[in-house]
Amino acid sequence: MVFCRFIGVVAAVVVITASASGPAQAAKYACTKSTLKVKLDLKIKKPKVTYTSLLGRRAITRRVTERGLPTKGPESVLGLTVTKPTMSVVPYAEYTQLAKKVYCVRPRTIKARLGYDTQKVFIAKEYRKGSCEWYAIRKHEDKHVKIWDDIRKKYVPKVKKALKAEIKKLYVVRGKSVEKAYAKITSRLNKRVAPILGRWMVEARKLNAALDTKLSYKKVAAKCKNW
Repeated sequence: MVFCRFIGVVAAVVVITASASGPAQAAKYACTKSTLKVKLDLKIKKPKVTYTSLLGRRAITRRVTERGLPTKGPESVLGLTVTKPTMSVVPYAEYTQLAKKVYCVRPRTIKARLGYDTQKVFIAKEYRKGSCEWYAIRKHEDKHVKIWDDIRKKYVPKVKKALKAEIKKLYVVRGKSVEKAYAKITSRLNKRVAPILGRWMVEARKLNAALDTKLSYKKVAAKCKNW
């Protein structure tokens, strides 16, 4: 069983409005493009998987049902993998002020963090650590962990490629304030990668759901006797 959601994604929705009026004023306050390349500083977050037996079967099952995930029948859920994906985009730039409420921001480095904040595996506390049942549950949940690891390796290059493509267009951004120009940069970057992150989550849910079947649960149950 698995639970996931993207968190921490910057989602700026600020609309930039030029302060100049008329062609003459627009030309007067035009931002010149930078000839320097914008660098991408991308770090992949790969947290250490933690295992805990703090929750019992009823508590784990409640967590699953509260999130609308299927339990494959009336039985209690014995294990749960909780993965919290995350992405953040922070632009580092220099700017010049041409006039009141006319700023030209030129990105220099885009720092992006992508991956998983935490990965926690819950194993029902009714089963002693090291017992046959404990290991059987862990082995099943480790398959969920591997799914997340494999799919991260698949989608990170896609996100990186999309960011690089958008960064090539970010020579200069104009705004009524530095903050609004920064917001426009992060908004453009996040809009570029949002569809990829969406496909990442959809595929992850499908793969994890395919693992959580009645047949797979029967195989887990068949490995031990003291359920």
